[in-house]
Amino acid sequence: MSKGYFGNRSDVNRKRVPFVQLGYTFCAISKLMMALIVFPLWIFFARTIDHFGKRHRTGAIEAVLSDEATPQAFC
Repeated sequence: MSKGYFGNRSDVNRKRVPFVQLGYTFCAISKLMMALIVFPLWIFFARTIDHFGKRHRTGAIEAVLSDEATPQAFC
């Protein structure tokens, strides 16, 4: 659900790079949290941030790839 939402938001704004950058930032922060934190609830929180970051960037990355694709690439 969030993948479609953020993909739609990047389509409306026509700016995809900030969505991709923010998604990768969330993932980087969550990986650091998982490396440093030992409490199970915080690990769950870090994994949630990681999944949110992945969903945040995926729609924009797919839109960038579809914008750059040419019809000859599919033949």
